Amino acid sequence: RRGMLVTGYYEPVFKGNLTKDPPFLTPIYALPPSLANNSREQGERQIAAYWTRQEIETNPELLKGYELAFLKDPVDAFLLQIQGSGRIQLPDSSVRSVRFAGTNGLEYKSIGKLLVDEKRIPLEKVTIPVIRAYLLEHPEQQQRILHHNPRFVFFYWGDEHGPKGSYGVELSPGRSIAVDDIALPGGSIGYLVSRMPQGETGGAIKDWQTMTRFVFPQDSGAAIKGTGRVDIFLGHGEAAELAANHMKEQGSLYFLVERPPQKAQ
Repeated sequence: RRGMLVTGYYEPVFKGNLTKDPPFLTPIYALPPSLANNSREQGERQIAAYWTRQEIETNPELLKGYELAFLKDPVDAFLLQIQGSGRIQLPDSSVRSVRFAGTNGLEYKSIGKLLVDEKRIPLEKVTIPVIRAYLLEHPEQQQRILHHNPRFVFFYWGDEHGPKGSYGVELSPGRSIAVDDIALPGGSIGYLVSRMPQGETGGAIKDWQTMTRFVFPQDSGAAIKGTGRVDIFLGHGEAAELAANHMKEQGSLYFLVERPPQKAQ
């Protein structure tokens, strides 16, 4: 399909702690057994009503005992949930990975779109760094904006391997993509044409290079809906973060399909 919006996602690294000690006060949670049972029996799209992000974050007693770790910043915890997996650097400098375990089953709502609709950030300037900067500059609005997205993600401790996509396959940086697996074929081979930002020391974009490569639809995401969106996994580290935070490009995605045998004349 031509005219697709191509974005990037990555595996972030945040500082955290296993216990609630200042400045590590914002919890991320393991999946509660009751929700895990619902997920298995009904499927995520059919889960009965569960607590919203606002309810969970304003009433810590609801999930007391299911805290997996604690991060410094509510925005870090929010972005970890958006990316779906990540790594946590503990105070002793060791690093542990966290992986997507499930959600509260509620619809994803973009806070970037909210800020555009409220005319707080121009559409062409919406990136994760710009959104983070706005929240830092307007702390009185932060909770309201984050709670606009009722969807909440739960995690489990991972191993030394990289994150897995929704098909259970370990994601390959620069090759795995997330698409709407209802609208587009998953588990096949695609060919993606777009542009990739190239960074430099200091966190700035140096230039943009044409990207043409074979890719594999191995993931999906709540924000990836319809035939006009594709999200490419870029790995972890500063370069991956910089590229993913700024990538919002037009592109084309072609799928390789087997041609049916021709009938004999």
